[in-house]
Amino acid sequence: MDFRRVMYNGGNRYFVDGSKVGKGHYRERLEEYNVRTSPHLAIVFKKGCWEKFYDYVNISKVIDCQATHQDKIEDLEKLKTRLCDLQKEKANTKIETQRKKEKVKELENAIDTINTSRKQSFDKFLKKALTKTNHIHGLLTGKKGTVISLKFTQPNEPYFGRANIMVKPEGMSVGPIEAIGYGGSKLIKLSFILALHLLQGTPFLAFDDFDEQWAVSRDTEFHKNRNCLAL
Repeated sequence: MDFRRVMYNGGNRYFVDGSKVGKGHYRERLEEYNVRTSPHLAIVFKKGCWEKFYDYVNISKVIDCQATHQDKIEDLEKLKTRLCDLQKEKANTKIETQRKKEKVKELENAIDTINTSRKQSFDKFLKKALTKTNHIHGLLTGKKGTVISLKFTQPNEPYFGRANIMVKPEGMSVGPIEAIGYGGSKLIKLSFILALHLLQGTPFLAFDDFDEQWAVSRDTEFHKNRNCLAL
């Protein structure tokens, strides 16, 4: 039993376990019981009277319990506040994440639109170029010059080839520009892409899509003023 209680009943004083408290050893028994049971035991008497007394209570434990209970209430309120803040942060983070996803989607759609437009333009040009050049050899005329030679050679190596494109820029009396490209199975497509840009006045190109670089100008002045375009 955690706490034994002293009862007052008809003039007789008893401990809860039934042992009677006599007048002669009343104080002694209380002190003995107090020390033996709990060092924090406090018996509440009415106005210090030994004849009448109330049931004892462990005052220190009650006070501690009340303080602990109050601390727990305060801690609980702090936890509730923190939880509310975290829920708000989570909601804001979710909204921000959604906005970022939407922004990424917009950028992806914009890139897809550009790529689709580029592909359509290239397909249109390639169809026209193949018709006019008999697939590989022939002439192409553009706003910025004329392709006077378009050759493709494929050596024995399966992933290596050479495209040689000669372009005579419009209004230039000196020799043509020679563009040399190296690649594999995509080389024919690259040759026509290169020819397209050469006709548009971009004789020097670096295609990031295929990790290739080409184009050397035989004309010094034109070479100094060449444009560089990365796809």
